[in-house]
Amino acid sequence: LLRSNLIFGQCHIGNSAQCRKTTPSQPIIMLQDVNFGVNPSVSGSKKSYFLNSQNTKNVKCASRDEYAVAFLSNFSINNNFSHFLHGLLRLFCALIDAQFIVWDIATNSFIHRVKYTIWLDEFFRLTKEKEGWLQSFIPAGKATMRSLSMDTKDNQCVSTSNLLYGSGCVRLLPPEKWFGYPGCRASEMLPAFGQYMRQIHMALNAEDLKLVDEELQSTTDPGLRVAFAVRDVGTTTGMRVISNLQQVQMLIRKTQHVR
Repeated sequence: LLRSNLIFGQCHIGNSAQCRKTTPSQPIIMLQDVNFGVNPSVSGSKKSYFLNSQNTKNVKCASRDEYAVAFLSNFSINNNFSHFLHGLLRLFCALIDAQFIVWDIATNSFIHRVKYTIWLDEFFRLTKEKEGWLQSFIPAGKATMRSLSMDTKDNQCVSTSNLLYGSGCVRLLPPEKWFGYPGCRASEMLPAFGQYMRQIHMALNAEDLKLVDEELQSTTDPGLRVAFAVRDVGTTTGMRVISNLQQVQMLIRKTQHVR
């Protein structure tokens, strides 16, 4: 059973007041009063998500977060770094849709409105590289992170007043379908994601970078050389072809270190 299905299923098990479902204008799943661990009211139960109810109201969990964001793993996220990076984009998308992170016009920057804790599921393989990327979403004093596998040992549980499904962003399609498909929000989310990451890491904006045309400038010019593989995408089929493949290959050959 997929863990995402477990979270979605709570919307049908619990009262409607405990679950704020997806709407066209706000595509999020938000659950209220959720625990993760062994449910003492179910004999022989294993670690899972369960709602607070009359049967579990006396359950005392070891830790409690006011706002939690469920970031789920799967085989691809654990073993394919590009899929993990796509998961970060979906996480960002969910945080934006839930307005945990918002764009502030006055300061011309993203700000964190809600102090939240990212819940990494019990099967998440956290490496130093992944932890480094996740740090972008847990700035000091504004967010934290916990591993459910570590925090639910010895049949302990953790709880939250509000659980946001952070692996969804249900209207954002997989990376190979970002362009050319109806309903895709890549044109909105990808630039926003880039702007957020540049802000967090204090990087230059795209317009501040100096691009060098290899055909016109000396190879000793200190400017940045970039090779873009332009993918032409049909509006209905999504079929792609690299239209400037020859130019990209020429630039790579000119700048490669190994010949």
